[in-house]
Amino acid sequence: MTNLKCRKIALRRDFVVNSEAPEAPEAPEAPEAPVAPVAPVAPVAAESVVRHIVESFDGVHVVEHDGDTFCFYGPGGDVDIARTLPFATVVTGDHHETVSRLDADGAYRLNIGLTKASYVERFGPAPTERDEDGVLVTDADYAARDVLMPHPFYASQYWVGVVNPSASTFDTVRPLLAEAYEFAVRKYDNKTARAERPSTRPRGLRADG
Repeated sequence: MTNLKCRKIALRRDFVVNSEAPEAPEAPEAPEAPVAPVAPVAPVAAESVVRHIVESFDGVHVVEHDGDTFCFYGPGGDVDIARTLPFATVVTGDHHETVSRLDADGAYRLNIGLTKASYVERFGPAPTERDEDGVLVTDADYAARDVLMPHPFYASQYWVGVVNPSASTFDTVRPLLAEAYEFAVRKYDNKTARAERPSTRPRGLRADG
């Protein structure tokens, strides 16, 4: 009788243990909502960039060649383009190099010649090392769009460039264009003043002494 009683108690205890409610399964995580792709920002048209330069600054002389635009300072067209550097250019194709991938539809690069101080303030000392293709070695991705960066070939002369600038980026570039223009004006005025300055060398005295 005692063994039977113990067996009933054990069975009852097993029943209680086994009859406990099972843990509820974890609810499945809700799937993440798909992220909408970010539409690329439309660049300012190259024609609009050139128009801004011509309309904003006096005495700009524009030369076009192979679809590229070169902006010089020369009042009344008085500029020797063979001996004068432009202060800004708009390059619209891979005519001379391919590092910026300007072969894409509508791609162009706005290039601006800065003063040394302005360039160094933004990018540090000008680069001097070049790779086997003549491209200046910097940390810049020269094919990146909408990023102001050192010029791939003329950063050593304090030039910068930006491929397909958006409206907001172009707004930050406008002061640099004004600075480049003013620098070109100063160089033109200094050159003109030197040419008009009378020579103090006595007549008949040779330049070599």
